[in-house]
Parts: sequence; structure tokens; C-alpha cells
Amino acid sequence: MGAGQVDKAASSLVRLRDKLAAGGEREPAFLAVLVGVGEFARVRDDAVTVLPCDVLGP
Repeated sequence: MGAGQVDKAASSLVRLRDKLAAGGEREPAFLAVLVGVGEFARVRDDAVTVLPCDVLGP
């Protein structure tokens, strides 16, 4: 997944979180975008975690 795709996925997750909050629903505990490869997970400024599958296990 390229950087533009990560941005698009994160934006969709943030919109979903905002819709849930506006509707009186509980917000998700966290928002995460899974990507194929990477050396480490990171949390973006919009609180979306970018999580490479590599860090999930062997």
C-alpha cells in the first residue's frame, strides 16, 4: 500500500469515527491501517496507527 493509499484509508477511518461519535455511539478503541511491509508501527498525527504485517509475528 503506497503512502497515498494509507492517507486515503486513514481518512476513511477518521470519517467513520466522527460519524459514530456524532450518532452517539462509542468511538473505537483505536484506528489502524494494515500495510504489507515495514520495520515498525507508527501513530499518525490523526491518531491512526499504521501497522505493518511484519510486526505482527514471524
